[in-house]
Amino acid sequence: MPKLVKPLARVPAATAAQSESLETYVNWFFLHCLAKNLAAGTMRFYRQKLCYLVAAYGDATPDIITLHNLRQLVVSLKTARAWSVSQTNCFIRAVRTFFNYLEHEELILTNPARRLEKLREEVRFPDVLSKAQIQALLEATAESFAGFRDRAIILTLLDTGLRLSELFGMTLESVDFQSLQIRVFGKGRKERFVPFSATLGKLLVKYKTLRGHAESNAFWVNKDGKPLTPSYFVNFLRIYSRRAGINPSVHPHRFRHTFATEFLRNGGSPLTLQRILGHTTQAMTARYTHLTDTDAAASHRTASPLEGFQRQGLNARAKRR
Repeated sequence: MPKLVKPLARVPAATAAQSESLETYVNWFFLHCLAKNLAAGTMRFYRQKLCYLVAAYGDATPDIITLHNLRQLVVSLKTARAWSVSQTNCFIRAVRTFFNYLEHEELILTNPARRLEKLREEVRFPDVLSKAQIQALLEATAESFAGFRDRAIILTLLDTGLRLSELFGMTLESVDFQSLQIRVFGKGRKERFVPFSATLGKLLVKYKTLRGHAESNAFWVNKDGKPLTPSYFVNFLRIYSRRAGINPSVHPHRFRHTFATEFLRNGGSPLTLQRILGHTTQAMTARYTHLTDTDAAASHRTASPLEGFQRQGLNARAKRR
């Protein structure tokens, strides 16, 4: 990838050890991440984002990179690659984590990313699926083992709110049919138990029977008994979306949004929802609380004090003077 910004002006090094290139420090950072036993998805995230930093400044040393250089790079990448605000902020987050590591390890004296601001994002309600769309997706699947399995996956996502990585991390031992719970390891390798309904339980029991005695311990397998990959299912979900006439195509995370919204609409507790989803703060769950506020108009029509008084015979006409 060509360099996206002008060459950096050399300034005095912070330490003698900083004769190493930025690319070397990035490799040290990856070693640090491995030593912390970060999840494979987290490692993949840092590699995907920091490769752009290396492409631009890989031959430089960290001590000569300034806040201005980083801002310049952010703007260049956003323009050249047509990144959305969310994609750009992911890059900024990775860069800040990397330079925080350098500062913590005392490899730099000044952290240029400390004041690297994220771009302002529009606050939007999560996109959810309607009952009709879910029905159309289910009807788009085939009458085969794969089709039954995919219907079971769709309904599992809808009934549990699992992340895609958590769904495909399921094993035969992680599903407890007696307590109706799935043991998952979410972000940060944090263990939690996600409940599911008796209705889904019956469906999963039937799938397990159809699955047979595959050699793999993975819960979700293909017709050959090998573990089903997330990318395989995502591709088929796009096909189902086209068959169902849903545009844009459905991403697995929309089921998570739908689960959270319907859970609250059906009287579920926001605190319980937070635990089920594996959110560390209530701020994430609050998005769904705001979304269910769109039901306020309907609730107001039945609970309006004025409407109530009118039903009791209140004359709402203002007295003329």
